[in-house]
Amino acid sequence: MKRLFIAALLGAGALLIAAPSPEARPRQTATAKRLSVLDYYFLLPHISIGGGESRSEKREMLRGEPKPVIDLRHDYLLVHPDSSPAAQVAVFRGGGADVIAYSTPDFKSDYNKFRLYRLQNGKLRDVTKQIMPVPARTDRFLYELPRFGTTIHVFAFNIETRTRKPAFNLLWRRGRFVVARLKRDAKRKAKVAKGPKL
Repeated sequence: MKRLFIAALLGAGALLIAAPSPEARPRQTATAKRLSVLDYYFLLPHISIGGGESRSEKREMLRGEPKPVIDLRHDYLLVHPDSSPAAQVAVFRGGGADVIAYSTPDFKSDYNKFRLYRLQNGKLRDVTKQIMPVPARTDRFLYELPRFGTTIHVFAFNIETRTRKPAFNLLWRRGRFVVARLKRDAKRKAKVAKGPKL
């Protein structure tokens, strides 16, 4: 009987030693922090021409003029870097991982950028080619990010005449972008398909 009692005590001690303390256990129920558009802004590789890489530089841009637009509720940010076109940042949520869009839709200069990122291992990774349903042609198109809604408006532009016109839209649907042709293009195609009235 005494031996059984000692064995039971040893078994209980082994369980206590093997079981990790509450502090050491990973918090399975804890949810990851939801990053805001401002958080993603500071993680971007760069913001302006030849700069905007460090956190201090990005912070300084937020203090410049014209004043930036920081809309946390709608996941949108607009900043005006010195000697650079205005930069837009928007977050598209859903589909398991956030997609961060960065764009400088400037039709008056040849500095026109558009990138899509996802957060991986604490850094933003360029996933433009993997996510875009059509190639991102910044030499032909401008990508206007939305402050309201989830539709990216794409414009064809002419740098010589400094003009632009609507080309197509990119709709965010269930974690991916889909191309939406403009209605007038659809009407024109339908008219051609029907042929002239005799």
